[in-house]
Amino acid sequence: MERDLTGAALHRMSQPLTVLRGAAELALIRPLSAAEYRDAILTMARETERLVALAEALRALHQPPAPPEATADPLARLQAELAPLAEDKGVQLQLTWEDWPSAWADPMFQLVHGALQRARTRVTLAGDGGDAVIADDGPTLDGAAWEKAFDPFANGADIAAALRAALARRQLQSLGAAVAPDPGWAGGNRLRIRPA
Repeated sequence: MERDLTGAALHRMSQPLTVLRGAAELALIRPLSAAEYRDAILTMARETERLVALAEALRALHQPPAPPEATADPLARLQAELAPLAEDKGVQLQLTWEDWPSAWADPMFQLVHGALQRARTRVTLAGDGGDAVIADDGPTLDGAAWEKAFDPFANGADIAAALRAALARRQLQSLGAAVAPDPGWAGGNRLRIRPA
C-alpha cells in the first residue's frame, strides 16, 4: 500500500511542478502587466500549497504508526476525544467497545472521525459478531468513493481525511485486522473491522 500511495503521490506532484515551471518561465521571458504578474504569483502559490499537502501526506505515510496509548478504557478515550467534534457538528455519537484490543483505539478514532465528517445526524461504533462496525448516516459511498476515501492522492480526494483513513487502515492491518466497507448497506455507510 505504501508503494502504491508513494507512486500515486509522485505522479500527482508532476502536475503542480509543471504548472509552477510554466508560470515562472512565462513571467521571466516576457513582460507582463501587474495583473498578469499577480495571477502568475497566485497560481504558483496555489500549486505550492498542493505540493506541500502532498509532501506532508508522504511524510506521514512513511512514519511508523504511533504506539498505542496505554489506556485502561479505550471507550472513555474515544468518548473524550470525539464527543466535542460530534457536538460541534450536531451529530449524535453512540460508541460501545467490546473485547477489541486497546491498540485499536487510535485507528478507530481516525475512522470514527471520518464517519463524523460524512454524517448528517448519527454515528455509531458497535460490535457485530465479533467485528467492529462504524456506521454513519451520510451520503452513501459507492465502491469508487470508498476507494477515494482511503486514497489521499486520488483526484478530488480530501487529502487530510483520506490520509487519516489510509494510515488507520494500515495500522489496523499491522495488528492483524481487516478493514472493509459493507457495500449496499442502506441509509448511509458502514465500515467493518474484522479481527484476525
